[in-house]
Amino acid sequence: MDRQPNGMITLLTDFGLSDPYVGIMKGAIKRYHPRAEIIDLCHAVPAQNVEIGAFFLASAVGQFSPGTVHLAVVDPGVGMDRRMLVIYCQDCLWVGPDNGVLEGVLPADDRPSEVRCVDIDGLGLPVPSNTFHGRDLFAPVAAMISRGQYGFRALGPRIEDPVRGRSIKELGLRVLCADGFGNLITGITAREVSELGITAIEVAGLRVPLCSAYGEVEVGTALAVLNSYGLVEIAINGGNAASSLGVSDGDLLEVVTEEES
Repeated sequence: MDRQPNGMITLLTDFGLSDPYVGIMKGAIKRYHPRAEIIDLCHAVPAQNVEIGAFFLASAVGQFSPGTVHLAVVDPGVGMDRRMLVIYCQDCLWVGPDNGVLEGVLPADDRPSEVRCVDIDGLGLPVPSNTFHGRDLFAPVAAMISRGQYGFRALGPRIEDPVRGRSIKELGLRVLCADGFGNLITGITAREVSELGITAIEVAGLRVPLCSAYGEVEVGTALAVLNSYGLVEIAINGGNAASSLGVSDGDLLEVVTEEES
C-alpha cells in the first residue's frame, strides 16, 4: 500500500444519537489526531445487526477520496476474543471488528484487497473496557492510521481467514431493510434485473411493477425502482411502503419476469 491517508475518517455504528457514545468516539479520535476530519456515515444501523452494517459500509466504496479511513463499529462481540482488522481496498483503509461487518471490502474475484490483523498490544494502547472498544481501541487505531503514525503493513500480520458475512447475492430475494422514507431495500441487483428480465416484484400479496422513477405511478401507488445502491427497492409514491405494506426486514419476495408477465 502506497496511498497516504488524507486525514478524513468516516464513522459507521449502531449507537444511534440518543446517547453520548458517538460524541465520545469522536473525542477519542481527536485526542490522537486533532486535525482529523470526521464524517458521520451512519449511526442508525439496527442494534447489533452486522449484515445491515456491512451493507451500509459497502455503500461507501468508491464514494470518498483516496486515503480515507473508514471505521465501522457494529460489534456484538465487544469484550470477547475477536480480532480487529484493517483492510486496504479501493485506495482506502477500512477498520472494524472481525465479525463480517467488513464483508463488502474483503477480497473477492472482482475486488482485490489486503487484510491485516491489528496488533493491539504492539500499539501501546491502555487496557480497554469490556463494553466500549469503539472508544478505547477502534477510534484510536483509526486516528493513528489517519495521521500517518503507523503504515498499513506495520499494524499487524496479513491474514487470509477473516470472518465472512453474507454477500448481497447470498441474502437473496428478501427485504434487507427499510430506509428513513419507508422504502424497502431488497437484495435484488441491477444485474439480476437485466439478466432475468424482471418486470415486477411480489410482496405481501401485491404485484409491484418495476419502474424507472417514482413519478411513473400515481401518488399512493406502490412501485419498484432501481435505487442509488444499484438494488431494487419497493416504494410508495408519496408514502411509506414499510408501514403501508406491513413488511419487515428479512421478509421474502418473489420476482416476475418478462416470460411470466
